[in-house]
Amino acid sequence: MTIRTRDTDGISMMTFSMMGLGSIFFVVNGLMWRNYPLAITNIITAVCAVIIFGSGSEPESGFLTCFYNKCDYSHERPHL
Repeated sequence: MTIRTRDTDGISMMTFSMMGLGSIFFVVNGLMWRNYPLAITNIITAVCAVIIFGSGSEPESGFLTCFYNKCDYSHERPHL
């Protein structure tokens, strides 16, 4: 639903970053042990994470766009 609506406001960037990093490690693990189903499954997961990171409610508001343009996310979460 996130890809269709481009609404990524409810997704935690930290959680998705950790999931993407874990997927990359499992790809490496699968390739090292020649467990190709594990590697392929996690490649698919990593690609989906990149697609969701890159999408946003507006074309210029996606994670990848803001990553390269150094967007300010300080307004999203109050400082404790």
